[in-house]
Amino acid sequence: MKTSGERLRWLIDFSRRDLGGDLRTMKKSEWSRLKDQIIEFVAGPDEEFKTELTDEMAPDQILTEEMAVSFHTKARSRLDLLFGGELSTDLNTPGAVLSRLGGQLFVELNPAQRNTSLLLKSRFEDLFSSRLSLLIKATRPRIRVCPECKQIFYGAGKKIYCSKTCINRVSRRKWLAKP
Repeated sequence: MKTSGERLRWLIDFSRRDLGGDLRTMKKSEWSRLKDQIIEFVAGPDEEFKTELTDEMAPDQILTEEMAVSFHTKARSRLDLLFGGELSTDLNTPGAVLSRLGGQLFVELNPAQRNTSLLLKSRFEDLFSSRLSLLIKATRPRIRVCPECKQIFYGAGKKIYCSKTCINRVSRRKWLAKP
């Protein structure tokens, strides 16, 4: 996941899963893949900011099944809040998000590139919350709700419906409504 769009697509797919049921029936290889995806989402490189962990252990040793379920719950509730009309001003600035979470925010200036990049330095759990908040703030116009099935999806271009199935349902309903 290198771009915000890829991260957002993964986050929406991750929040749609029934993670509680999946973890009980999940094979070791599937758990390992999910674990790697969560670690890449939290601590992976990004074009907008860098992350630095302050934990003593490596992320793959820190991440437990309970923590994965907690991340899943946070992701789902944050996306639900986004479309419940209750998303408040706590996402206005990265500093406000991180100070509320107890993390630290460092701004690293790079005069050679003449741009500003953020360096997020915090614990693994706090980085998940801050990465989630900053990603939703940055990509908010791309997050859409399908008018047919009410599913949250990543909308590219003029895409209105989440899947071909929903498009077909609407087309069929319109076709049947014609006299």
